Amino acid sequence: MRYLKLSFGSNNGKNEQPKPVTPQQLTIDRKQTYILRDENGVKNYKVADCCCPIPGDDVLGYVEDDETVVVHKRECPVAMRLKSSFGPRLVSTQWEASESLSFPAKIEIQGIDRIGILNEITRVISNELIIDMRGLTIKANEGVFTGTVNIMVHDTRVVESLCNKLRKIKGVQKVARCKE
Repeated sequence: MRYLKLSFGSNNGKNEQPKPVTPQQLTIDRKQTYILRDENGVKNYKVADCCCPIPGDDVLGYVEDDETVVVHKRECPVAMRLKSSFGPRLVSTQWEASESLSFPAKIEIQGIDRIGILNEITRVISNELIIDMRGLTIKANEGVFTGTVNIMVHDTRVVESLCNKLRKIKGVQKVARCKE
């Protein structure tokens, strides 16, 4: 028994369907600054799990085999290794300004424990700055508290503003973004 291949349409006798091109299949020009953007919920990059950069951080991109750009903070130890071993696969990157995207960040806070200090901290985060809080861990021992706050932010300016406001609370001694 023999089978005949029939082609429909005008594809010059070829029986191939054109495949849609995804952003990852496009070749990235490593000589140009790569703009990190989100179009309709689809990001043209991946955020590195090792350093979790957010807009405002000084970043660079590593181009994977499939042309996906993985974004690292420049001071990230993994990025340092990539620079020395895979220099030609690195690309200069820049964040596109967007207030619609949120990124996870973690704040570490330390100070002198007292009644009501946790209430003041959460009031500043939620009520004054209207920042989405995703997690809060506070431990107190012998009059000193330490904790972390997981938040969702648009960029580093929001983190800096939060840290400055929290430092003004009586008893708070140290506030900083965790290095991850």
